[in-house]
Amino acid sequence: MAKLVLSLAKSKHLERTTDIVSSLVPQSIVIVLIITFMLFLNLVALWLGESLETILGFLWLLRLYSGGIVIHFFMLMERGSSEIISSNVCLNKNIC
Repeated sequence: MAKLVLSLAKSKHLERTTDIVSSLVPQSIVIVLIITFMLFLNLVALWLGESLETILGFLWLLRLYSGGIVIHFFMLMERGSSEIISSNVCLNKNIC
């Protein structure tokens, strides 16, 4: 009986661990790709600013970032904030 309880506890722990890891890996990959893309855009803005000898490159980059923030805000509003919070907080699908 004790071995069965221990085996059940191990399997529940393993399931929870795999749920956490499987949700974190794709998010971390997306974050790394976004940071890499933003660094690339900063280099493009620096090159554009040096080639035109103005701050036009950084103004272009500011406009691009602002547009991305606005689009992201509207996408969040469309999904609903309660849905976003509940999907990030609840890891055990049997309880939620």
